[in-house]
Amino acid sequence: MRNILKDKKILLSMLAAFILFLVGAALVSFCGIEGSGEREIFIFEDYQYTVLDDGTCEIVGYLGTDSVLTLPTAIEGRSVSSVGEEAFSDVEIVSVTLGMLTKRIGKYAFSKCTELSTVNLNDGLLSLGDACFSECTGISSLVLPSTLLEIGSYSFYDCRALNKISLPASLEKIGTASFSACTSLTEIEVPKNASFYIGDGAFSYCEELIRFSSSGEHSYGNFVFEYCPKLTAVSLGMVKSLGDRVFHDCDALASITVDKSNPNYSCEGGVLVGISERAVLKLPPKAAVSSYAVPDTADKIAPYAFVNSEFIKSVSMHSGVAEIGEFAFYNCLQLSNINIPTGLKKIGGQAFVATPYLTSDKSEFVIVGDGILIKYNPPKNSAGDRIPTENSKLVTREMTVGGASVVRTLGFSVTLPKTVKTVSSAFVLEYELIEVTIPDSVTVID
Repeated sequence: MRNILKDKKILLSMLAAFILFLVGAALVSFCGIEGSGEREIFIFEDYQYTVLDDGTCEIVGYLGTDSVLTLPTAIEGRSVSSVGEEAFSDVEIVSVTLGMLTKRIGKYAFSKCTELSTVNLNDGLLSLGDACFSECTGISSLVLPSTLLEIGSYSFYDCRALNKISLPASLEKIGTASFSACTSLTEIEVPKNASFYIGDGAFSYCEELIRFSSSGEHSYGNFVFEYCPKLTAVSLGMVKSLGDRVFHDCDALASITVDKSNPNYSCEGGVLVGISERAVLKLPPKAAVSSYAVPDTADKIAPYAFVNSEFIKSVSMHSGVAEIGEFAFYNCLQLSNINIPTGLKKIGGQAFVATPYLTSDKSEFVIVGDGILIKYNPPKNSAGDRIPTENSKLVTREMTVGGASVVRTLGFSVTLPKTVKTVSSAFVLEYELIEVTIPDSVTVID
């Protein structure tokens, strides 16, 4: 009996120890210990905070119900240097003033605070984390401090009431889509001689933005102003570099200018040209330019360079032009005259779609440049039916229908001429094409 009791005591002791182990593990997971990768969370008034390695505090949460907040500058003698990730995300606050010693705002710190309308940022603030104020749909204005170095990606994404922003000269970087979908933004003030990187899509989908002007040496990522449908004028000053399709879908754009002394870009004749790239980059869709001669300083037409240009009728290319990018002249509804040099080696997909230039040539095979097939026109009779030619045959099949033998046309086959070296979107929308015979001369199909 004593042995049984003894065994029960041992078992109970082991069980108690195991329970204490689990509780201890849970506490370590929640509060953290040194070296665990987690930090202990403390409470000061209604704020949760942690102590960082440098001895300063980071606010990581809010337990109160007040809607107007002034964050502490110091806690227990330690300065508050940052607001942590998601610290106030989706909290019902209408106003926030940062502590005077705040240097950083973390990712998503105030995201989805849809009632937030007043934000007071302190001098000394250095960085805004990714999406820190994203979807704060009540913010209509705010002042960025003169010490700010970086605006993170999506920082003000979908702040749809924000109507004006002044960028400080201290900036070094604006992240991807930082102000994207700020649909009320009409004005962006950029200080003279500022120099910073503007990330992909930084001002995309700003539907009320009318103009943008900067004299600084900025570098622009891709799609920076994508779908800004009211943007009419852009001045890029001493721009250093431009990504792809910076003005994509800006169909109201009438003017792009750069500084005359810019060594990287020029805007002669209203067309943006990349000097180091040796490329014609952009004719604004609404620019009143009816004819254009590619300068000797350019030997290629960039993708989308003339897309949707309303007034362009004629483009002249010198013999050194070797490449035309995809969609380069897409939907230029008045473009009827282009002299393409015989040495041109490459034409991107759908470069001339929806232009009179392409539709006016009724040849069965429209071949330009150095053997580039850009369109196939199926021969038809006056009734609109396809007819066979030396290079095109109808594909038929004999079938029995209701006991009778009938011949059905299934489509057509094409044999390309041996003069073709490249095929570029030549058979778009040719749904009845069943077979293509490609000669050895063809080396590229785009």
